[in-house]
Amino acid sequence: MLVDPNYPDTERQLTEVQEAALALGVQLLVLKATSESDFDPAFATLIQRQAGALLVASDPFLFSRRDQIIALAARHAVPAIYQFRENAVSGGVDELWN
Repeated sequence: MLVDPNYPDTERQLTEVQEAALALGVQLLVLKATSESDFDPAFATLIQRQAGALLVASDPFLFSRRDQIIALAARHAVPAIYQFRENAVSGGVDELWN
């Protein structure tokens, strides 16, 4: 899961996703990004750890960088899930979590 640790709602989102991961018996890898320069290292870790997919947290910073994140996911052939329709329009998979 890609998160911005500076966003106030991140802890709530992480708690919900960690609970779901535990219930499903899957391991959650948390990748942190607070600037554009954090994306390449985050994706390198994602690939190195052989993660099966990427969940992008709902966050204004990450949303504003959706094109970059979508491009990296496509380049690395990583299935990714996003919250907003705009991500699907930009080429990502659209997923609403409420």
